[in-house]
Amino acid sequence: MEESTLQGVRGNGWYLPEIGVHDSHESWQEAGKPSVMEEVGDNVRNILETHEPEPLAREVEKELQHILSRAQHVEGSYPLV
Repeated sequence: MEESTLQGVRGNGWYLPEIGVHDSHESWQEAGKPSVMEEVGDNVRNILETHEPEPLAREVEKELQHILSRAQHVEGSYPLV
């Protein structure tokens, strides 16, 4: 939403401080010489393994049940559950 971010992305100046080793070359070597792609892949796997989505609001759950019930009563429909 910031103009500076848009300019940075378009100008290849987008900095992601949480990805990669932003220290000395020796620190990178001591960390096992990780590639950015390996690090991103590890982060994605971690998110997929540990993420617990927030439950739906009660009103949303109720509306979904209503929609499902109506769909199941349509003539010739197949069970959805």
